[in-house]
Amino acid sequence: MRTIVVLALFMLTVCAFTQTAASDITCIKKPGDAIARLSWTAPTHYENNDPLSVDNISHYTVAHIPPNGTELVYIVESGTSLEVPLFDNGRHRFTVKTHTHDGQESVSSASVCKEI
Repeated sequence: MRTIVVLALFMLTVCAFTQTAASDITCIKKPGDAIARLSWTAPTHYENNDPLSVDNISHYTVAHIPPNGTELVYIVESGTSLEVPLFDNGRHRFTVKTHTHDGQESVSSASVCKEI
């Protein structure tokens, strides 16, 4: 079973952007803001619509692909948000996966992007 997660990239406190799987990645452009503020909603169901207990979620992994193309992975053991400092100018792409205590891993969320 796979879980589905939705990732949002928050800039300031009022602007959020998510991307559907069918659309091209459009980046939020914030030249002076070198922090990506990521937030997502814990999934409540597996892909086949079976209920998923929040207690069964062990952690999340957030994949970050900076402009140089090298993937970085952050592990989030509690909560559903992460702030990532951005050191290189260009496009930074992010996806998130859910991991459960019984060894299941979700498919990656749709990608979000921030450009500095």
